[in-house]
Amino acid sequence: MEYEKAIEYIDQMIRDGELVTGSRLPTERTISEHLGIGRNSTREALSILHGMGMIKRVQLCDRRCAPCYSPDLYYDACSWNHNKERCL
Repeated sequence: MEYEKAIEYIDQMIRDGELVTGSRLPTERTISEHLGIGRNSTREALSILHGMGMIKRVQLCDRRCAPCYSPDLYYDACSWNHNKERCL
């Protein structure tokens, strides 16, 4: 699914140190254009990441890397979702 590309992209940015706690995420439009996916897919990915605690919404259109982020959250969510084979 397209939204998985955005989840993996943001997760990799965090792992590479491009995004640190409190840093601002790229806009939905920027992520969509960079990955060649629809904005609805990007929005879905951001919603999932928010639900996982990887990002938090600070204002209506502002998302930041959450202070409690742990790479293990991504794997836990994938195994819970029965999609472990799709995880990084």
